[in-house]
Amino acid sequence: MKLLNIGYGNAINPDRVVAAVSADSAPAKRMINAAREKNTVVDASCGKRTRTVFVMDSGHIILSAKGIEGYAGEDEDENEIRMTSAVILSTPPCSLARSIKR
Repeated sequence: MKLLNIGYGNAINPDRVVAAVSADSAPAKRMINAAREKNTVVDASCGKRTRTVFVMDSGHIILSAKGIEGYAGEDEDENEIRMTSAVILSTPPCSLARSIKR
């Protein structure tokens, strides 16, 4: 299974991405707000400024702090993570770091 690294230890399935758009535009902000009302937003930015919005084929919206230019034009293997086992973290690494500091 191929996964696309979207920053801070988070990854998504690139086969399920319908679009990747910049979060700075007004339509993208409206799309995020509408998805928040429907509880279909996954915030993978770990509290950082959202720079890229991924629209998934399931209707979910994924927010990433990595800029869209970080995905386009890069070597394909650099952004992909090959999964050799089905290990899924229930807590993102940025949350773990905050809880350790306390």
